[in-house]
Amino acid sequence: MSQVRTDQQADALLAHLAQGLGFQVWGKFRSVAITPDSLRLACTAAGIDPTSIPDIKPDTAVARGVRDFAHTETVESADGTISERARCRAEIVKRSSDVLVIGILRHERLASSRVRKEQSDTLVWNRVTRCWDDPGQTEHADLLRAKVQHAMTYLDGNDIRMLIVKPALSRCGAFTIKDGVYFVPRGASEELSKLQRCLAEVEGYALCVGGLPAGAGFEAPLAEDARASLTNDLDALLQQIEGWEAMARRVSSSSQETVLNRFAELQQLASSYEDALQISLEDLQEKLVLMQTRAQDVIELREEEASAKEGKPKALTEEEKAAARTQTIYSQVGKMSDDEVSDMLDLLSDEDVLPDTPADEKRALLIAALGA
Repeated sequence: MSQVRTDQQADALLAHLAQGLGFQVWGKFRSVAITPDSLRLACTAAGIDPTSIPDIKPDTAVARGVRDFAHTETVESADGTISERARCRAEIVKRSSDVLVIGILRHERLASSRVRKEQSDTLVWNRVTRCWDDPGQTEHADLLRAKVQHAMTYLDGNDIRMLIVKPALSRCGAFTIKDGVYFVPRGASEELSKLQRCLAEVEGYALCVGGLPAGAGFEAPLAEDARASLTNDLDALLQQIEGWEAMARRVSSSSQETVLNRFAELQQLASSYEDALQISLEDLQEKLVLMQTRAQDVIELREEEASAKEGKPKALTEEEKAAARTQTIYSQVGKMSDDEVSDMLDLLSDEDVLPDTPADEKRALLIAALGA
């Protein structure tokens, strides 16, 4: 099993890191430049799915180059003082399906009480042929094209954060402590170590990881943040379910899959937070189960209504609906670990389950409890 690398001084304070609460994680970057192919290789070597790294879209690169372009001219006077003379920025002044017209805007100081603003050069990017119809005439146009070419070739630090870091932290079950700083529960150390191995190949990007010891006063604030994070996630799912209730058509299969999978993910998150922080989230677990049932009911109702409008017989008989519900429960329980099955069974079952009950029997009991 891979080990998460943390600051050596922090390690010295934490004799048994595996018994700690988890990790505090944040990232910082400067002058990151890596090609998509190189990043895919780093992902593959670290055990991260490389297919999540897309190629750079030329139009997106042009827009980024335009946004980032800035140039300042200075002039040295006779007495040796240096002062700002002109500032140049770029802007997309026209968009069409075929071209992007880019203006280089010059803001020049002519005197202490007089300035002049004008478009000093124009470039035209062809979105179909993906080349410059008009490359511009000035030195500023040359600088802008070079910046666009760099954006077409390399991903930057913000790309790494959105494509690699945030998805990995989501898989870790991380939640935000404050802007840019995350808590990762100890059970996600393997996923976190993959992220570290990947980012070790990205020059200019640093992922900072510190172990959080138990008994040092972190439990209460982290428990509060964990509860708030799960509550927000459940609220987002509730909005989607309410949207299903308000619409007059069947729920798409992709939407169903996304929401039902999200329920399973939140169940796993709740269990990992309870384990790492030694807290009870029983109320949220119960809310999750009720919402899951509500979502399934809405899916079935919308399917029946849509079938009726199409002049078809009812989509499902009561027996078929029960079978479909059981199949869904089987699938969700199958994705849960033995510990998660035990925790959920304790929450839902009216009878005490002996600790030495076989795992398969526990799963059968849970399926029966969820289907009741």
